[in-house]
Amino acid sequence: MLKTFFKFIKKNPSDQDILRGVEQTKLNEACKLFKEARKNLKLSIRYLSDDTHISIRVIEAIENQLVDQLPEEAYLSKILDTLEKRLYLEKGTLHHIKNSNRGTKVEMQKKVYISSGIRILSSYQGTILYIIAITFSIFAINIIQTRITIKNLETVFPINPLIEGKE
Repeated sequence: MLKTFFKFIKKNPSDQDILRGVEQTKLNEACKLFKEARKNLKLSIRYLSDDTHISIRVIEAIENQLVDQLPEEAYLSKILDTLEKRLYLEKGTLHHIKNSNRGTKVEMQKKVYISSGIRILSSYQGTILYIIAITFSIFAINIIQTRITIKNLETVFPINPLIEGKE
């Protein structure tokens, strides 16, 4: 019962600010460690990209702490594991980057959705409209084909629509 009570108690804004500051510090340390490890091994960004098959843009985003330019979390986990292995870092060293990425991606998705409006074709309403349009097109083509068959006009040459009504 106490657990449910404590779920509804909000944290002080100062506590949230402290947590964000700690996450930012861990992110800074992870990104600096990544950059130092790459430089200590004397690897260029291009070579590391070619060697690990990770795009230069992602590597630069990690080094410059541009969390909003990183890929989704599902891809980012594998990318960070690959980079840790290649740079001989301990497992989990770079995962602070993934954890700090979670909040900003959700905030960005909300902003993009609000600013871009409703996307008709990616919604279920758009799918229904698409199905109706395709069904209508099939029936229209079928009706035209039936009329051509009835008039015995099936030929290998195109029929001029202006001459079709005049016989």
